[in-house]
Amino acid sequence: MKLKGRSSKIASGMELKTHFDTQRASLSHFFQEIDEAAVQKNVDRILETSGTIYFSGVGKSGFICQKIAATFTSIGKKAAFLSPIDALHGDIGSVDSKDLVFLLSKSGETEELIKLVPFIHSRGAHTISWTCAKECQLSFDTHEALFLPLDQELCPFNLAPTTSATLQLMVGDAIAMAVMERLGTTKTEYYKNHPSGSIGKKMSITVQDLMLRGNDIPTLSETSSLKAAILLLTKSRKGCVLVTDEQGHLLGIFTDGDVKRVLSSSEHGMLDKEVGELMTRSYISLPVHISAWEAAQRMQSNPDKMVQVAPVIDNGLLVGLITMHDIVRQGIR
Repeated sequence: MKLKGRSSKIASGMELKTHFDTQRASLSHFFQEIDEAAVQKNVDRILETSGTIYFSGVGKSGFICQKIAATFTSIGKKAAFLSPIDALHGDIGSVDSKDLVFLLSKSGETEELIKLVPFIHSRGAHTISWTCAKECQLSFDTHEALFLPLDQELCPFNLAPTTSATLQLMVGDAIAMAVMERLGTTKTEYYKNHPSGSIGKKMSITVQDLMLRGNDIPTLSETSSLKAAILLLTKSRKGCVLVTDEQGHLLGIFTDGDVKRVLSSSEHGMLDKEVGELMTRSYISLPVHISAWEAAQRMQSNPDKMVQVAPVIDNGLLVGLITMHDIVRQGIR
């Protein structure tokens, strides 16, 4: 049955390829023409600012401003979106002389921003404009101006803000990451700004939260028999048995792989040996207080030997056992 209103023409995909090619050429033009020293001045200005970093724009530029402000906030730099309309109707009261205000506009002729600049200056804040036009009112009115070289919009009419919005976002993200590096923001500090969701789990859930402990840890002495080790391996279903001394120091690890090695060996008397003679003495162990995400990173650091279980050591003593299954079950990957 033929659907009403649906064209029978099958799209060739050439339109999409053309847009990709156009965007690629426009981005190449941007990177060839951008004044990196001018962008670096923006980084330096942000680092010098003790107050709030405001981003202000109208329409699509306004959405980009909100995203850039959110990125700066996530790395620990106080930032906010300043709506030009709301600012002209009272919100400018939050701006003071310690603040830095970025004004984003493709044309540099956005009426709301041009009206706003004198009032920002009257409060002593520093202004920087980002425009895709060198000669424009906004670049003349602000303290500093950054020109974003735009070859053409992706829009077939060269009207809809498409590529220009992409350039604003790229510059904002690049500056934010440069600021993050200069501030020396640590991974732990970054995680603290993201207490929920996937990032929050990576920070908040630790090895101590997930590890087996006490009698749940399958342990044997080094004088235990191979039979005892195999029985404990089967019973615990953790893929390994940990071999300890009387004080609780970890001496080695005996795994399912070690069982296969022993059973396939042609060496005489292998089945009569004690666990201490068969265990693996080199193993990955984890400290108790690191995040489960970091634990997973360490366990999977060697692509040729993915570790599925790892003993947890604290002050030289065995205190736990953690498995990749327990980590992944928490949604941490």
